[in-house]
Amino acid sequence: MVKEINDQLVTIYLDFATVRRFLIDYRFMIRSVDGKQYWIDSKTHANT
Repeated sequence: MVKEINDQLVTIYLDFATVRRFLIDYRFMIRSVDGKQYWIDSKTHANT
């Protein structure tokens, strides 16, 4: 799962880890405690 997210984010910005971190910090994504799973926070993301 993490590789798939990184593969998508790197198309936006080469420093995909920073983008991923911002998505989590701004609560667009949620990360599991162990860091192995990510999902979109339905409360902050409009379904389009």
